[in-house]
Amino acid sequence: MSDSTKKNNAISDAVREKGNKCFCKKEYFDALRLYNEALRYAEGDSKQMGLAYANRSAVFVKTKLYKACLENIQLAKEHNFPHERLSKLISRENECKASISEPMEEAWNDFFKLSYRPNPNFPYLADCLELKKHERGTFLSTKRDLKAGDIIAITEPIFRIPTGSVYRCNYCLADQFMNLIPCSGCVNVMFCNVMCMKKAIAEFHQFECGITDNLSIPKTGSTVLRMIMKCVSICDGSSKQVTELLPRKMNRLITPFNFQLNDPLRVSSQKNLLLSHFSKSQRFDYVDNSHSDKTYSEIQPFLRRHPKLQQIVTSDLFRNCVNLVDCSDMKIFKSVDSRVLSEVNSYAGLYINFFGGAIESCYNLFLHSCAPTVFLHPYNGKIVWIVLTPIKAGDWLTVAYQNAFFSEKSREDRKAELPTVLCCCKCVACAGNWKPLSMATLAPFSVLSRSSEDGIIAYKKYCEEMNNKPLDDKCNDTLWYTIGLFRWNLCSIGRATF
Repeated sequence: MSDSTKKNNAISDAVREKGNKCFCKKEYFDALRLYNEALRYAEGDSKQMGLAYANRSAVFVKTKLYKACLENIQLAKEHNFPHERLSKLISRENECKASISEPMEEAWNDFFKLSYRPNPNFPYLADCLELKKHERGTFLSTKRDLKAGDIIAITEPIFRIPTGSVYRCNYCLADQFMNLIPCSGCVNVMFCNVMCMKKAIAEFHQFECGITDNLSIPKTGSTVLRMIMKCVSICDGSSKQVTELLPRKMNRLITPFNFQLNDPLRVSSQKNLLLSHFSKSQRFDYVDNSHSDKTYSEIQPFLRRHPKLQQIVTSDLFRNCVNLVDCSDMKIFKSVDSRVLSEVNSYAGLYINFFGGAIESCYNLFLHSCAPTVFLHPYNGKIVWIVLTPIKAGDWLTVAYQNAFFSEKSREDRKAELPTVLCCCKCVACAGNWKPLSMATLAPFSVLSRSSEDGIIAYKKYCEEMNNKPLDDKCNDTLWYTIGLFRWNLCSIGRATF
């Protein structure tokens, strides 16, 4: 590693001093960003770590994130914070404890929760969901009437792929208002807590630590690589277990509904979820060998660094992972921020931050519709299934594959993206030849700039209006523009503001 990618107390001190200047100007976001960078460069249990945690606690008390403030004060004490400055830290701790009864900004973290009792065998899903036969296969349906705004599942994706942002946990993708801890071995990533760091090291970071900055692996290759490392981890590094997990031929579709997943985080549950994923990939008729060869060449430099990993990566495992990427719809995690975080698109002074992606375990169980009834909202590393319009008991749940909403893309564009799906799509939008809305792709500043509290109020207002509107098979431009605004509004809930 070059000096700029190694732990270095001198760099940590210089960066932390920049953070102090931002703090004095009340530029709390930039101060916190720089204090986190100082943490990443701080060596071992040096006083630089204690100082950075203490500085971060000052930001959190100013932004009324009192729980985070107390956590960082404790971390500062545990990481050699200079004894001669301890009185100032204790004074801040007392101030924080006196104020902690005030409303906390984390209150909305509990907003996204299931609207109905969970399925006892698969607790991420509401118990009202079931699989039913359809002329095109087996898909999700509901046993009860659903209302707009209902949350019918909150799933934990087995495959989560970050985009390299140091502003979120590299394992679960949660932001925690940047209240993160650094990796002890490199300056590239941060984690929510010790638990996430241990899981990441066990699953993939033991291979990535300290070298990912030196490898320019394209998106598909990095996604396949993360999948491979996850599989190897679940199978405890055993090539035999990996092989057993990949039967050569599956004559039927295997889904999470085939298993008892009342504890989805158990190893046996994880293996069964993997099996359902690969069932989907093996049903996908892979023909583009050049793509497979290209992806394999992209990850070869990484595999060469880890001979043990390279030995486990059989052609079957690699092919299944590549197929799974090709036949899945990667859900993109995004947030609206008032500062540049990573890969961004600017909207009237705000930024849409794309910080990772995930593959949903049940995505292939939805019917496609260009005018869908359900929207999958990626939030803090999870995927929340939200009902867009009322659904009657017995009806199918529909989503727009690749976010191919009729309101935002012409039929020609949708067909170009989803040729095999759109060639036979019989959804109400295609049957009625509904036209895109000229304003549908614009994200109004008034929506993007909402606080979390305003976002929740707008969410409840949308539900009330939508559940009182009669729906028919005719295109209603106002209705679908409102649905578009609702999707953007979801980004405001839980948005960190400094």
